[in-house]
Amino acid sequence: MRKEILAIILTFIVIFTAVSIFSYHPSDPSINRAGGAEEIQNMFGPAGAYVAGLLIGVFGLGALWIPVVLLVVTIHILSNRHRKTILPALLGGLILVITTGALLSMYKTDYLLFGRCFSSGGMVGIFLARLIAKYGGTSGGLISLLTLLAIGLIMTTHLSLISLARAFTRGCATILAWMKTTWLIWRERHHKARKRTKTKEKPPSSGKKT
Repeated sequence: MRKEILAIILTFIVIFTAVSIFSYHPSDPSINRAGGAEEIQNMFGPAGAYVAGLLIGVFGLGALWIPVVLLVVTIHILSNRHRKTILPALLGGLILVITTGALLSMYKTDYLLFGRCFSSGGMVGIFLARLIAKYGGTSGGLISLLTLLAIGLIMTTHLSLISLARAFTRGCATILAWMKTTWLIWRERHHKARKRTKTKEKPPSSGKKT
């Protein structure tokens, strides 16, 4: 019964976080904004508005990863996996959240998404983007952040880039082999059809009897 109750609680947390973030509205009340619109836009009301405002204020658009990370961690917990796999997933998720915000902050400080204005990286992402750009330059900063993003993705999902590359190569080889086979079959049929057409069009030879 404990596992079922835990599953319900964790699922609710994932849904609450996802819905709160995706229904975020800048005019809603939050920690950084007193008062706000008369009608709260967030689907989870004031609680959702404050949670979304806090997460987006700190991490910006990188906060969109948070429900995904929570879902992955929930699956790990409910699958009775060892704690050693849960902690790297959490750490990788944090790296994903921060580096995504920092990457987006390299170009702009805010983006229009779902008809609403979102901070690109929040306080953490914008600060990190400026710090990296200052000491590593724009190109170096982008390469560094993309590297961290890949590391975070691997740690969170436990996917191997080498395995993905091999799977992609096998998929491409399968598609190319299918295209080649299809082309050969079509060419053979086309050749036979042309041969039959030429045979029908060829006039019969007339011989004279002596």
